[in-house]
Amino acid sequence: MPVLFVLHGGGGRADDAENVTPFKAIANREGFLVVYPDGVGKTLSLSKCIDAKRTYSTGNSNGAMMSLRLACEAPQVFAAVAANAGSLATPLAPACTLASVPPVSVLLMHGTADTFSPDAGGGGQTTKGKKGSLLGIEQTAALFVRRNACTSTSTEAAMPAAFLS
Repeated sequence: MPVLFVLHGGGGRADDAENVTPFKAIANREGFLVVYPDGVGKTLSLSKCIDAKRTYSTGNSNGAMMSLRLACEAPQVFAAVAANAGSLATPLAPACTLASVPPVSVLLMHGTADTFSPDAGGGGQTTKGKKGSLLGIEQTAALFVRRNACTSTSTEAAMPAAFLS
C-alpha cells in the first residue's frame, strides 16, 4: 500500500499537519496510508504492509525542507517529495548532487513574499529566530533538474485570490 509522510512546519506538531491538510480524507478514499510524524523526540513504527516503491513525503516550511532532505539522503526510500514554502538547505547541496544518488521526483511550491524561506535563498529564519543558509527556490529546482537528468521546464503561476485570504 502506498504511504505519504506529511511533515509539519517549524514549531508545529503532527496534529497541526493533520488538521490543516486534506490528506486523511484523500487517503481513506484512494487507499493509501498517511503518516503525520512529530519532528522531535518521537518514534514511529508501522505494522501495515507498505509498498516501498510508493513512499512519498510532503511538508510545509521546515517540513518542506525535511522532505527535500529525504529526497537527497534517502532516495532509495522515497519515490517523490512535494515541498511547499521551503527550499534545500545549502549544506545539503553537495550530497544531493552526487551522480550515484538515484532520482526522486520533486514538486516545489513557493511564494515570493516568504520571509522564513526567501525565494531568493540566503538566510532563512525559523520561528525561534534562528537562521540557516538556504538555496533559492530556482537553485533548488535547478539542482534536482540536473540530478534527475530532466529537461529544464518550470511553470510559474499567480495564486488565485481565494487562496491568498
